[in-house]
Amino acid sequence: MPVLTVGGRASFGERLAAQVQPLAEQVKSVIIENCGHYLAEEKPQEVIRALLDFFTGIQDLSIDS
Repeated sequence: MPVLTVGGRASFGERLAAQVQPLAEQVKSVIIENCGHYLAEEKPQEVIRALLDFFTGIQDLSIDS
């Protein structure tokens, strides 16, 4: 399953990516510059771009039931 981490440079940033890396094979990490803990409030356009890039980049969203 693809996993996205988004962290602010002044907050969790690389640490969030490092924590998730051992738990998933397909990890994409985005670090937003000049941003702290409140990503959606501080840098909403960058968060939207990260989400859109991630979800449009997923080729197969089929779910086995």
